Amino acid sequence: MDSPEYLEAIERECTEITAAIQSSASLAVPTCPGWRVADLAVHLGVIQRWAAEMVRTRAIERLGDREELFAVDPDGPHLDDWFREGARDLVEVLRSSPAAAPVWSWTDERSVEFWSRRQAHEAAVHRWDAQLAMGSAHPVDALLAADGVDEWLSVFAIGRSRATSKRSGTGESFHFHCTDEAGEWVVRFDGDGIDVQREHAKADVAIRGTASDLLLFVWGRQTPEKLEVLGDSSLLPRWNELLPAV
Repeated sequence: MDSPEYLEAIERECTEITAAIQSSASLAVPTCPGWRVADLAVHLGVIQRWAAEMVRTRAIERLGDREELFAVDPDGPHLDDWFREGARDLVEVLRSSPAAAPVWSWTDERSVEFWSRRQAHEAAVHRWDAQLAMGSAHPVDALLAADGVDEWLSVFAIGRSRATSKRSGTGESFHFHCTDEAGEWVVRFDGDGIDVQREHAKADVAIRGTASDLLLFVWGRQTPEKLEVLGDSSLLPRWNELLPAV
């Protein structure tokens, strides 16, 4: 995917989140314990304003406490307008900025493109959360979801989640395979380390499903019941031990 596709995804997903705010702001979000749709909207809206400001200023360091800078009362008036305006500003800032321009991130990839990608996936997963609160959530677009699985494995699993685990790997390997879009990954654990390869290769356990279902699985939104599991299924509980939720 490229920057224009990420920006289209942000616009699309945020339009649906705005609709959820307008109809269901007070509903509890099952996948985000303690949050209502309104709280989810504030969380995402704050992140979007924070990311937009870093891109706008070409920040070389992390921009301060985003909650102090941008938070708003989730029970205040016109939350839908506040959210819509933040999403629109984010897209405008990203669209007007060169994709390769340097901007701080917590990874080695420090560019505007990183933030376009990150915000597209942040919006997509939280759109799904908001719609689930309403009783039915449609899948994440297959191309976006496959890219989201890749982002989770290459950014969050390697850069954040593995470091928080107290479990040592003993050579366990997991093969993820999208059934509706190009995308295969093999993840191997050894000691404190993790190795992620984009490849088709034999692993201890293979996990197959739509890109959306795989994305929701790695983000802890769905259990494996909707996925096809081949090989040593007893290793599945180890996945969350080796890669705790972020």
